[in-house]
Amino acid sequence: MRYSTTTSASSARIIELARGSFGPDGSGLRMTSVGLTEVRFDAESGFVAITIARHGGENEVVIETREFDDDVIRYMSTLPRHSLWSQLFRRWRSKR
Repeated sequence: MRYSTTTSASSARIIELARGSFGPDGSGLRMTSVGLTEVRFDAESGFVAITIARHGGENEVVIETREFDDDVIRYMSTLPRHSLWSQLFRRWRSKR
């Protein structure tokens, strides 16, 4: 399954949160690769692969998984969203 969301978190923070969610202290998956904008966790039963792309002032997080959908949904809920001020500014700017 493939999931996508946006966040105000930095790439480093997104990967840090992924390690906590999917690594030994989380789902127990083994981190098999990591870069500045991607990380992959594997287990015999499936995997989680995360790719990060910068778009404007936010990061798009694309997550592909097999067998860990519930864990991915929980992880996505830990990613910070934009602040109220940021949302209001974006709305004001789009009306100009």
